[in-house]
Amino acid sequence: MKHPFHSRILPLFPIAAGAVGLALRVWLFSATDDKGLLPVGHPANYALYLLTAVTLGILFLATRELHPRRINREFVRLSGTCAYFLAGLGLLITAVWVLPGSTIRLARVAMVVSVVGGLVLFYSAFLKYFRKRLPYWLPAMLAVVLMLDTVAQCQAWGTEPQLQVYFFPLMASVFLILSAYQKTAYAAGRGNPKLLAFFSQSALFFCCLALDTPQWPLFSGMLFWAAVQLYPCLLAKKEV
Repeated sequence: MKHPFHSRILPLFPIAAGAVGLALRVWLFSATDDKGLLPVGHPANYALYLLTAVTLGILFLATRELHPRRINREFVRLSGTCAYFLAGLGLLITAVWVLPGSTIRLARVAMVVSVVGGLVLFYSAFLKYFRKRLPYWLPAMLAVVLMLDTVAQCQAWGTEPQLQVYFFPLMASVFLILSAYQKTAYAAGRGNPKLLAFFSQSALFFCCLALDTPQWPLFSGMLFWAAVQLYPCLLAKKEV
């Protein structure tokens, strides 16, 4: 059965949906009471979960059939270089600015792995700029960095009684990890372009929704990284 959702709506659709979702979150959190509790039954709360379900459904359909596009390879190279650099910068800013003031017990571990992740992404940007193929161990290291950072953040999220506070940054972290894992397989020549496209575009959507959290430097950088993972999936010749 044919559907109207094709890969040509990517990556603009998850960006637009993420912008709408971020606006809904700002509206919702502007209604918190003196104790910092969210109002019960707020329309933005229900709208956010409905938006998430619809967006993931559309992304699933849009990534089922990936047709090669005529994309300027110089654009792919430069956009990839900038995206990897910005993602690395986001991780370093998180390490030196956000995490030092954190109360989580694994803050120091998160600081170290964030610095390592930033360096990995900077090196990846260097390879992208000079048209070098990324070895599989670079996205593998990034996946480990993201997993350790997520474990550290779960210490804070685990004590939070309000799902809205941590659900979207948690989902952003999970889909970033899945994207990095699939990117590792792709770099090793065994990846599934449909899965990489779905995971990365979903991560892009959730990163937009997580921009109003304390971890915003990480998610603002990684949303660029997630966006450009689409292009290798659309090129006729596999590139990483």
